[in-house]
Amino acid sequence: MKKYKISLLVVAVFMFSLFSSTAFAVPDDSIVSQHIKEADGTTGQDTNTGSGIKTGHIQDGAVTPAKIGFYSNVIIVAPSGGDFTSPVDAMNAITDASASNPYLIKIMPGVYEVPDNTMRAKSYVDIEGSGAAVTTIRSYNSCCQAHAGTIYYYNIQHSELRDITIEAEGQYNWATAKPITVSGGNPHFKDVRTVSKNGNNFGFYLSGINARPVLNRVEINLEGPFSVNQGIVANQGVPEVVLNDVTINFLTTGTMQEYGSRGLDLKDSSATVKNLRITGPYLNSGYFGIWIENQGSYVNTSFLRIYDSIIPGKSMINIYGSSVVYGSNLELGTTAYIGTDAGGTFKCVNCFDTNLTPIPNQ
Repeated sequence: MKKYKISLLVVAVFMFSLFSSTAFAVPDDSIVSQHIKEADGTTGQDTNTGSGIKTGHIQDGAVTPAKIGFYSNVIIVAPSGGDFTSPVDAMNAITDASASNPYLIKIMPGVYEVPDNTMRAKSYVDIEGSGAAVTTIRSYNSCCQAHAGTIYYYNIQHSELRDITIEAEGQYNWATAKPITVSGGNPHFKDVRTVSKNGNNFGFYLSGINARPVLNRVEINLEGPFSVNQGIVANQGVPEVVLNDVTINFLTTGTMQEYGSRGLDLKDSSATVKNLRITGPYLNSGYFGIWIENQGSYVNTSFLRIYDSIIPGKSMINIYGSSVVYGSNLELGTTAYIGTDAGGTFKCVNCFDTNLTPIPNQ
């Protein structure tokens, strides 16, 4: 009997050694998810609710951007769940943008209020909203007349702003409302809406002898009861502004300052324009659809090429100095539509007034 017990013990030890050896180990890749039974609460597992693996089973910090494949060089701005809640903070976080390392700031739907003069664009950084109807960046100017606006582009290269509304509001009569200011560089703007209100209102304020901004499908809205409303201002020798499919809406409710309200204002600057539309009430003779002036400070001649556009009003174009305007396929205001002074030149082919009466070619 004793020998029998010893034999059983030897057999048990031998069998244990077999099952614990590598010969019986599970081969690599033999266990897959379909072999794993879902947690059902019967073994003490924390199942939260429902079936399958739950968030309670995942350790904090176990899921990282690298593991789930977030895009590189894309920064998300959102009211919650993004990288930042402020577009200013998102822009300031970018320190290494370059031609070989460009960035995109993607802004989710919402209204983002930023301090005036704080959002400074950077080269090789695009800003993209989620649509002009649902994404707005807004600032308020409550301190003084001069300011850089909601977004400021200073000698910025290879940067585009798109699919967004940019708003600026003055806090009293002489405060300046500038949604977008460009000083040099070649930024592009596409599917952008601007709102300027309750101050001296400017949609785009452009300057600089190396500035070549491009505006595509842009809507400019000038609102408020005060005196100065100017859609696009280009001065200090801008060599060329390119406008394609731009609408400027005058939505003022008070009296505009004499000579202070202009759709497109060019001083020592030139522009190429196609499909420009200017709309709204014109309350006195101070309104000009286009004002082009050559002061001789930066360029020899201010030059405007304008095609396929509608510019109504009491005084459609005023050309001052040696400036030149060449137009084609224009619909002009019915009264006082051209003014020239000190050698200004206007030439127009296939132009007519709002009554569809042809204007002789000039």
